Amino acid sequence: MIQRFFHPVGQGAFYSERHIDDNINIVYDCGTEYTNRGNKGTKGVVSQSFSKNDVIHYLFISHFDYDHISKITLLKKTVKKIENVVLPLLHEETKRFLSEIYLALEEDDLATLVSDPTQYFDPETKIIVVKPGEYSEVRLSKEDDPVKGEKIIK
Repeated sequence: MIQRFFHPVGQGAFYSERHIDDNINIVYDCGTEYTNRGNKGTKGVVSQSFSKNDVIHYLFISHFDYDHISKITLLKKTVKKIENVVLPLLHEETKRFLSEIYLALEEDDLATLVSDPTQYFDPETKIIVVKPGEYSEVRLSKEDDPVKGEKIIK
């Protein structure tokens, strides 16, 4: 059985899955947008979603916008460990650019996350970097209707 949660963080993303039979936890992003509102309630949402004994088996980071990563530091402190982190490949100049933005915002932890995830996470955490794939366009003709179970032609 799988339980899926869409955590109420307002503008941002924090989703998780708990695979009950296999005792596996997966998190997709962990952030919120509202720095000027004091993130009312958001810290509680993150810290109450997992316990100190929980392990995050996979943390997927879709991209490095603040509203997708701002609460990962809190998540790290909340759980026992994060085993695997899957994140998009960034070129060095992009890493420097984003890191400088986070440093200017006084978000040193996030600057480190972007510039050197191996330093940000525990030494035993496996970092998996995903290279972009080739773009392929999917077109549907009027006859193709996935609702009726027909095949989608690529």
